[in-house]
Amino acid sequence: MKSTESIVSRTAAATFAAFVALLALSCFIRPDVTPGQDAAQYLDAMRRFQARGLGLPYPQEPLFPLFLVLLEKLGLPVERFAPLVQNALFLSGLYLFLRSLFGRLLSSIRTLQLALAIAAIPTFFIVMNGSLYTESLTATLVLVLISSFVRLIRNLVLPQANPRLVAAGWLLAALAAALLLSLVKGSFAYIHLLFCILGMAWLLLSGGFRAALVPPQRRAALLAGCAWFALVAIGGGAGGPMWLRLQQYRAAAESQLYERGGAILYGRTEYARRFSFAADSVPYLLNALSESACRRIYGEKAMAYNFLTENEIGYQKRIREGVPDAELFQQGLRNIRDNPCRQSVFAFYELARFLLHHGSAGFASLDVPLLGGAIRSLPVSLLLKLFNVLLLAALPYYVIRHRAKGSAFRRAWSSLPVETRAGTACYVLYAVAYLAVYGFATTVVRMVYPIAPFLIVLNCQCLAVARGSAAAAPSARQPDQPA
Repeated sequence: MKSTESIVSRTAAATFAAFVALLALSCFIRPDVTPGQDAAQYLDAMRRFQARGLGLPYPQEPLFPLFLVLLEKLGLPVERFAPLVQNALFLSGLYLFLRSLFGRLLSSIRTLQLALAIAAIPTFFIVMNGSLYTESLTATLVLVLISSFVRLIRNLVLPQANPRLVAAGWLLAALAAALLLSLVKGSFAYIHLLFCILGMAWLLLSGGFRAALVPPQRRAALLAGCAWFALVAIGGGAGGPMWLRLQQYRAAAESQLYERGGAILYGRTEYARRFSFAADSVPYLLNALSESACRRIYGEKAMAYNFLTENEIGYQKRIREGVPDAELFQQGLRNIRDNPCRQSVFAFYELARFLLHHGSAGFASLDVPLLGGAIRSLPVSLLLKLFNVLLLAALPYYVIRHRAKGSAFRRAWSSLPVETRAGTACYVLYAVAYLAVYGFATTVVRMVYPIAPFLIVLNCQCLAVARGSAAAAPSARQPDQPA
């Protein structure tokens, strides 16, 4: 008994030391602030908010520059301490999510270890959480949002004091997270609307989820789940208009809120309309894998396959030709309606940037001798790309194994707690809605980071279920069956 307690205490101490070390190391991350890029624009907006307060006319999404203002107000200079704060928030959100999902399967120490392992991946630790871009704050809010759904379902399954009050609290948490997300990016209005449709369809059609609950819980779960998805959609659509009303903008609210969205959507869809799948596929995908390799092979022509070229088509119309952004947004929608198959197929090319681009450098760097250079090195970048490819390739492998193993895999999955299965369905649907919307954006490499942890968690779950089904398989054999 004493030896077991000693092992547990040493494990807890080592985990806490790793937690402190990760946050301490994040103090040495330095964001890259380049004139003309979003980081410089957010810093400029932060300074203007500091000078004029909330009365500043700012018709874009305000949450990230206001977040930077808050850091400055707390005496934390942004370019020095933002990576520390963002990594701490991300790690907290990730722990909440994992603890909500696996609370009955993993101890708190094991959960923290898994959160630390994910948060320490350079793509999250340096690139996403170390830069002055919205993706880090977005990732934390998305994790909190999905956690609120899992906790809501868990509240219905496990007896708790004041269950209605607890359920109301998690519903309000979902609404707050959705509102804040819409103030980070206006596109969450579309993501959350699609997510609501998919989620309610899943609740109504998923017999397996409802069958796992006793009748009183079944009705409560259906009502609470529908209310949760509806609040997420309402929050996603309400944040922007609320901000604009606060700013006393009365006319053309949507066009002012999404003043860059039209140019980006038009540029992306117009580029896809002109794209030659026969002639352009190889250089485009090579550019997604490595811009430098594409330049060496194709020279100046390589620039035609950079996402900046897609953006330039829209900005050419908006800035140089003076076409209003709202009109460009409608033109982009018309491009999708006119060629839905072409646009949908090209969305997979756009998403290939995520599959091929996953790396350890860009938008921030770790200012630590030897370690920083090692993380930025080509071998580490290639290892991360390979890691990302394996994560995606593993999913069809598990599907094939599931079909081969049949009922053993299903029994192992069914043995998981109800809230774990419901939470998995929820975050998978969220990822589908997210990618469906951002498959029509040109900066999907950065935009996809906030849901990338879900891919790692899903692979961990598939691995655990596969092991569970393998362990259960011998006991499932009949006595007269050969081993």
